[in-house]
Amino acid sequence: MKKKILFCDQAKTLMMILVIATHSMAFYWGNWFTVMTPAQEAPILAFISREMATVNIYVFTFVSGYLFQFIKFEKGKYKIFTDFVKKKAVRLMVPYVFLAAFWCVPFQVYFYHASAAEIFNNYVLGYAPAQLWYLLMLFFLFVIVYPLADKIQSLKLYQIAALTFISYLFGMGLYFFHAPLNLPAAFVHLAFFVMGMVYRKNNPQLAAWYKFALPHFILFSVGYYLSFEHSTTIKIIRYVIDFFTITAGIFMAVALIQKFQDAEIWSTPLYNFFKENSLTMYLVHQQIIYCSIATFNGIIPPGGLALINFAAAISICAIICVIFNRFKVTRFLIGKS
Repeated sequence: MKKKILFCDQAKTLMMILVIATHSMAFYWGNWFTVMTPAQEAPILAFISREMATVNIYVFTFVSGYLFQFIKFEKGKYKIFTDFVKKKAVRLMVPYVFLAAFWCVPFQVYFYHASAAEIFNNYVLGYAPAQLWYLLMLFFLFVIVYPLADKIQSLKLYQIAALTFISYLFGMGLYFFHAPLNLPAAFVHLAFFVMGMVYRKNNPQLAAWYKFALPHFILFSVGYYLSFEHSTTIKIIRYVIDFFTITAGIFMAVALIQKFQDAEIWSTPLYNFFKENSLTMYLVHQQIIYCSIATFNGIIPPGGLALINFAAAISICAIICVIFNRFKVTRFLIGKS
């Protein structure tokens, strides 16, 4: 039992670091940090970071579902809906409000010259709250899944498969209607959250990680090629491919982490620091990368810039974590008890 929960810590920690690595290269997507254009194109970095983006945050959602199943149905907690929502609001919405007001918005005003209306749309209505989108999405995902959780326990596997696919497509459809509060993302991620619940409940034996890696890479490559086409039909096909790309990527990562679950790295002080602070590092890393790009774009070649972005984000985030951890009020404001 303990090893299964340790796996969750390992997965969350690694995936949060992988998100930072992804964003360190995301400038070369062409639609990320658009206040300036890359001095040099880097299609390989764009391809690699896009592929990483189909794995990292979805594994975190999968693990969240895994833990929800364990805590609610095996430990017997989360019995009262209102208490559950209050707990998640403290954990997710308090840091959302705090970091939006005192971290993300000032950087958006500085770099993007955002107006009051844009700030309201992005952070109050939740249309584009930078990296904080995940906190907002996860809060509403928990609100959505709680009333369904008991029913999910009685579903057969083919029904679960249908539920996850429909939830994913419904969420993608909501993007077309510009639903606020990150509700489209909540329904998209609900699919992978439920997968995590079912994985915990049934405890299947996964195939070797590389047996997921090949289909994941092939599916991603096809989807990446189709992303340059803009017809509605092609978009729908790509969305379907993306669902299976993400699913294969999740199980590839889960199987790989489990294979090396007993490695010595998990007992090192560096890992323990990242484990305790990975969420905080995720919540503040993006704006540090903005500053790094603004400073070094055109001075350093793409590979070097990506490395500097990552090193700057990790090191400065670590300093911020040390400072925030020292005080009870700041710990509360970043969602720590």
